[in-house]
Amino acid sequence: MAIVRDKIRDHPTLQHLDAKRVCDRVRSEWRHRDPEYEEVEDTSGNPAPPEQTESFDEKMDRFLKARPSDKSMCSSSDVVPPSNPSYVSKNIFSDEERKFLLRVCGGMVRGGIISKPAVKQLLEKTDEGKELLHKFKIDQLINQLKYERRLNNHQKST
Repeated sequence: MAIVRDKIRDHPTLQHLDAKRVCDRVRSEWRHRDPEYEEVEDTSGNPAPPEQTESFDEKMDRFLKARPSDKSMCSSSDVVPPSNPSYVSKNIFSDEERKFLLRVCGGMVRGGIISKPAVKQLLEKTDEGKELLHKFKIDQLINQLKYERRLNNHQKST
């Protein structure tokens, strides 16, 4: 795990992911390698990154050929939802929205009760707060504040 953490620390795409999940994904990819596409192992000690053997257009053609052409033949079981439902709604707040929410409701995050009526009342006092209430559901705002509290508590403990 220490090696994975070290390798993903400065990676622009992977640095925000949990090292355990990255490690699990790599192991999964190794386990399910297609022998047809396996390359000869490099004995120099430096593994070469995999090379793309198929273009995006070729992948799409292959995907569409494998699908039934008649839409009535598709069932709801053909649609696979994300394994983690929160992935879809991850990072829905911009940095400015998050900072504004913390500025207005920061006292609740640092300590106290995060309540819907109190958050709504604080946000309704400003135009920017009213925009947030219009753009997001109150539950989404509450969840973001609770997330910020957990993040704040975690940073204090480390």
